[in-house]
Amino acid sequence: MSHVRFVVLSLARSGSSHLMSLLNRSPGVLMHDEIFHPEHWDRIVEDSAELRAIRPRSLRAVAFADTVLADCPPGKTHIGFKMWREQAPAACQWLLQDPGIHKIILERENKLASYSSLSKANSTDVWNVSEKDSLQQGYAERAVEGFDVAEFRDHVKRRTDIFRYYRETARGPVVDLTYQGLVGGTDHARCLEFLGLNPPDDRPAEYRRLNSADILERFAESERSGVLAALAEVGHPEWAEPEL
Repeated sequence: MSHVRFVVLSLARSGSSHLMSLLNRSPGVLMHDEIFHPEHWDRIVEDSAELRAIRPRSLRAVAFADTVLADCPPGKTHIGFKMWREQAPAACQWLLQDPGIHKIILERENKLASYSSLSKANSTDVWNVSEKDSLQQGYAERAVEGFDVAEFRDHVKRRTDIFRYYRETARGPVVDLTYQGLVGGTDHARCLEFLGLNPPDDRPAEYRRLNSADILERFAESERSGVLAALAEVGHPEWAEPEL
Protein backbone atom coordinates (compact mmCIF):
# COMPACT_ATOMS: atom_id res chain seq x y z
CA MET A 1 0.00 0.00 0.00
CA SER A 2 1.64 3.22 -1.16
CA HIS A 3 -0.24 5.76 0.96
CA VAL A 4 0.04 6.45 4.70
CA ARG A 5 -2.85 5.23 6.84
CA PHE A 6 -3.51 6.92 10.17
CA VAL A 7 -6.09 7.16 12.92
CA VAL A 8 -6.65 9.80 15.60
CA LEU A 9 -7.67 8.14 18.87
CA SER A 10 -9.20 10.48 21.40
CA LEU A 11 -12.45 11.40 23.17
CA ALA A 12 -14.99 14.18 22.76
CA ARG A 13 -13.92 17.73 23.69
CA SER A 14 -10.21 17.02 23.29
CA GLY A 15 -9.44 19.13 20.22
CA SER A 16 -9.82 16.40 17.59
CA SER A 17 -11.95 18.56 15.27
CA HIS A 18 -9.26 21.24 15.39
CA LEU A 19 -6.58 18.66 14.60
CA MET A 20 -8.67 17.30 11.72
CA SER A 21 -9.04 20.81 10.31
CA LEU A 22 -5.28 21.40 10.58
CA LEU A 23 -4.34 18.10 8.95
CA ASN A 24 -6.77 18.54 6.08
CA ARG A 25 -4.97 21.78 5.23
CA SER A 26 -1.81 19.82 4.39
CA PRO A 27 -1.43 18.87 0.72
CA GLY A 28 -2.18 15.19 0.14
CA VAL A 29 -4.18 14.60 3.33
CA LEU A 30 -7.73 13.26 3.41
CA MET A 31 -8.94 12.89 6.98
CA HIS A 32 -12.50 11.80 7.67
CA ASP A 33 -14.47 12.64 10.80
CA GLU A 34 -15.82 10.04 13.29
CA ILE A 35 -16.71 7.22 10.91
CA PHE A 36 -18.21 5.22 13.80
CA HIS A 37 -20.30 8.03 15.27
CA PRO A 38 -23.38 6.30 16.76
CA GLU A 39 -25.90 8.84 15.45
CA HIS A 40 -24.37 10.29 12.29
CA TRP A 41 -23.36 7.99 9.45
CA ASP A 42 -22.34 10.82 7.13
CA ARG A 43 -18.89 11.52 8.58
CA ILE A 44 -17.10 10.48 5.39
CA VAL A 45 -15.93 13.57 3.51
CA GLU A 46 -17.68 14.50 0.29
CA ASP A 47 -14.70 13.58 -1.87
CA SER A 48 -15.45 9.90 -1.15
CA ALA A 49 -19.01 9.52 -2.40
CA GLU A 50 -18.71 5.76 -2.81
CA LEU A 51 -17.56 5.32 0.77
CA ARG A 52 -20.38 7.51 2.03
CA ALA A 53 -22.82 5.09 0.42
CA ILE A 54 -21.51 2.25 2.60
CA ARG A 55 -23.27 1.90 5.92
CA PRO A 56 -21.12 0.62 8.80
CA ARG A 57 -24.07 -1.37 10.10
CA SER A 58 -23.84 -3.57 7.00
CA LEU A 59 -20.17 -4.44 7.56
CA ARG A 60 -18.04 -5.67 10.40
CA ALA A 61 -16.41 -2.68 12.08
CA VAL A 62 -12.88 -3.87 11.32
CA ALA A 63 -13.72 -4.41 7.66
CA PHE A 64 -15.28 -0.96 7.44
CA ALA A 65 -12.24 0.74 8.98
CA ASP A 66 -9.96 -1.18 6.63
CA THR A 67 -12.11 -0.16 3.64
CA VAL A 68 -12.01 3.52 4.59
CA LEU A 69 -8.24 3.53 5.05
CA ALA A 70 -7.66 1.63 1.80
CA ASP A 71 -9.64 4.11 -0.32
CA CYS A 72 -7.06 6.63 -1.52
CA PRO A 73 -8.31 9.09 -4.18
CA PRO A 74 -5.89 10.38 -6.82
CA GLY A 75 -3.58 13.06 -5.50
CA LYS A 76 -3.85 11.93 -1.88
CA THR A 77 -0.94 10.45 0.08
CA HIS A 78 -2.39 10.21 3.61
CA ILE A 79 -5.79 8.76 4.59
CA GLY A 80 -7.17 8.77 8.10
CA PHE A 81 -10.11 9.32 10.42
CA LYS A 82 -10.83 9.82 14.11
CA MET A 83 -12.63 7.61 16.59
CA TRP A 84 -13.08 6.74 20.27
CA ARG A 85 -12.79 3.22 21.67
CA GLU A 86 -16.46 3.07 22.76
CA GLN A 87 -17.69 3.69 19.21
CA ALA A 88 -16.26 0.42 17.87
CA PRO A 89 -14.10 -1.50 20.39
CA ALA A 90 -13.06 -4.30 18.02
CA ALA A 91 -12.02 -1.87 15.29
CA CYS A 92 -10.18 0.26 17.83
CA GLN A 93 -8.14 -2.70 19.03
CA TRP A 94 -7.35 -3.77 15.46
CA LEU A 95 -6.21 -0.26 14.54
CA LEU A 96 -4.03 0.04 17.63
CA GLN A 97 -2.35 -3.32 17.06
CA ASP A 98 -1.76 -3.03 13.31
CA PRO A 99 1.90 -1.90 12.95
CA GLY A 100 1.17 -0.57 9.47
CA ILE A 101 -1.20 2.13 10.74
CA HIS A 102 0.06 5.39 12.26
CA LYS A 103 -1.59 6.08 15.62
CA ILE A 104 -2.13 9.65 16.85
CA ILE A 105 -3.27 9.75 20.49
CA LEU A 106 -4.74 13.14 21.36
CA GLU A 107 -5.50 13.76 25.04
CA ARG A 108 -6.84 16.79 26.84
CA GLU A 109 -4.92 16.46 30.08
CA ASN A 110 -7.06 19.00 31.93
CA LYS A 111 -10.08 16.85 32.78
CA LEU A 112 -11.97 19.78 34.32
CA ALA A 113 -11.72 21.56 30.96
CA SER A 114 -13.06 18.54 29.07
CA TYR A 115 -15.79 18.00 31.70
CA SER A 116 -17.02 21.60 31.51
CA SER A 117 -16.86 21.65 27.72
CA LEU A 118 -18.76 18.35 27.51
CA SER A 119 -21.39 19.58 29.99
CA LYS A 120 -22.05 22.68 27.91
CA ALA A 121 -22.14 20.75 24.66
CA ASN A 122 -24.64 18.26 26.07
CA SER A 123 -26.90 20.99 27.46
CA THR A 124 -26.82 23.22 24.37
CA ASP A 125 -26.24 20.65 21.59
CA VAL A 126 -23.52 22.96 20.26
CA TRP A 127 -20.47 20.79 19.58
CA ASN A 128 -18.54 22.69 16.92
CA VAL A 129 -18.98 26.02 15.16
CA SER A 130 -17.06 26.89 12.01
CA GLU A 131 -15.48 30.30 11.56
CA LYS A 132 -18.04 31.18 8.88
CA ASP A 133 -21.03 30.35 11.11
CA SER A 134 -22.40 32.53 13.87
CA LEU A 135 -22.29 31.50 17.52
CA GLN A 136 -25.23 32.33 19.70
CA GLN A 137 -24.55 35.51 21.67
CA GLY A 138 -23.24 34.92 25.18
CA TYR A 139 -22.45 31.24 24.65
CA ALA A 140 -18.90 31.50 26.03
CA GLU A 141 -20.19 33.21 29.18
CA ARG A 142 -22.91 30.64 29.80
CA ALA A 143 -22.11 28.89 33.08
CA VAL A 144 -22.30 25.19 33.89
CA GLU A 145 -24.94 24.76 36.58
CA GLY A 146 -25.14 21.92 39.08
CA PHE A 147 -21.60 20.53 39.35
CA ASP A 148 -21.91 16.80 40.13
CA VAL A 149 -18.88 15.54 42.08
CA ALA A 150 -19.56 11.85 41.46
CA GLU A 151 -20.06 12.47 37.75
CA PHE A 152 -16.78 14.39 37.62
CA ARG A 153 -14.93 11.55 39.37
CA ASP A 154 -16.32 9.11 36.81
CA HIS A 155 -15.29 11.47 33.99
CA VAL A 156 -11.71 11.59 35.26
CA LYS A 157 -11.47 7.83 35.77
CA ARG A 158 -13.03 6.94 32.44
CA ARG A 159 -10.73 9.23 30.48
CA THR A 160 -7.65 8.15 32.37
CA ASP A 161 -8.49 4.48 31.75
CA ILE A 162 -9.21 4.93 28.04
CA PHE A 163 -6.01 6.82 27.28
CA ARG A 164 -4.03 4.25 29.27
CA TYR A 165 -5.64 1.57 27.09
CA TYR A 166 -4.68 3.42 23.90
CA ARG A 167 -1.05 3.68 24.97
CA GLU A 168 -0.67 0.16 26.35
CA THR A 169 -2.35 -1.48 23.35
CA ALA A 170 -0.67 0.49 20.55
CA ARG A 171 1.89 -1.22 18.32
CA GLY A 172 3.90 0.34 15.52
CA PRO A 173 4.26 4.09 14.94
CA VAL A 174 2.60 6.16 17.69
CA VAL A 175 2.69 9.82 18.67
CA ASP A 176 1.17 11.36 21.81
CA LEU A 177 -0.32 14.83 21.45
CA THR A 178 -2.04 17.06 23.99
CA TYR A 179 -4.73 19.71 23.64
CA GLN A 180 -2.39 22.32 25.10
CA GLY A 181 0.39 21.41 22.70
CA LEU A 182 -2.00 21.43 19.75
CA VAL A 183 -3.47 24.85 20.55
CA GLY A 184 0.01 26.19 21.26
CA GLY A 185 1.27 24.96 17.88
CA THR A 186 4.09 22.66 18.96
CA ASP A 187 2.13 19.43 18.67
CA HIS A 188 0.80 20.30 15.22
CA ALA A 189 4.41 20.50 14.05
CA ARG A 190 5.20 17.20 15.81
CA CYS A 191 2.22 15.56 14.13
CA LEU A 192 3.30 16.75 10.68
CA GLU A 193 6.79 15.37 11.28
CA PHE A 194 5.35 12.06 12.53
CA LEU A 195 3.28 11.65 9.35
CA GLY A 196 6.02 12.93 7.05
CA LEU A 197 3.91 15.87 5.88
CA ASN A 198 4.78 19.26 4.48
CA PRO A 199 3.60 22.46 6.22
CA PRO A 200 -0.09 23.19 5.62
CA ASP A 201 -1.62 25.58 3.14
CA ASP A 202 -2.02 29.08 4.53
CA ARG A 203 -5.74 28.88 5.24
CA PRO A 204 -7.63 30.10 8.31
CA ALA A 205 -8.74 27.65 10.98
CA GLU A 206 -12.05 25.97 10.22
CA TYR A 207 -13.44 25.87 13.75
CA ARG A 208 -13.66 28.57 16.38
CA ARG A 209 -13.07 28.23 20.10
CA LEU A 210 -16.34 27.98 22.02
CA ASN A 211 -15.43 28.51 25.67
CA SER A 212 -13.39 30.83 27.86
CA ALA A 213 -9.80 29.88 28.66
CA ASP A 214 -10.61 30.48 32.34
CA ILE A 215 -11.85 27.02 33.35
CA LEU A 216 -13.22 27.94 36.78
CA GLU A 217 -15.30 30.77 35.36
CA ARG A 218 -17.15 28.26 33.17
CA PHE A 219 -19.00 27.19 36.31
CA ALA A 220 -21.69 29.12 38.16
CA GLU A 221 -20.20 31.02 41.08
CA SER A 222 -22.22 28.93 43.52
CA GLU A 223 -20.51 25.76 42.24
CA ARG A 224 -16.89 26.89 42.33
CA SER A 225 -16.04 25.93 45.90
CA GLY A 226 -17.31 22.41 45.17
CA VAL A 227 -15.25 22.30 41.99
CA LEU A 228 -12.08 23.29 43.85
CA ALA A 229 -12.75 20.68 46.54
CA ALA A 230 -13.20 17.99 43.88
CA LEU A 231 -9.93 18.99 42.21
CA ALA A 232 -8.12 18.69 45.54
CA GLU A 233 -9.66 15.25 46.01
CA VAL A 234 -8.42 13.94 42.65
CA GLY A 235 -5.02 15.55 43.19
CA HIS A 236 -5.14 18.11 40.37
CA PRO A 237 -5.75 21.61 41.73
CA GLU A 238 -3.90 22.98 38.69
CA TRP A 239 -6.88 22.09 36.48
CA ALA A 240 -8.58 25.25 37.79
CA GLU A 241 -5.91 27.39 36.12
CA PRO A 242 -6.60 29.05 32.74
CA GLU A 243 -6.00 26.87 29.69
CA LEU A 244 -4.50 28.00 26.39
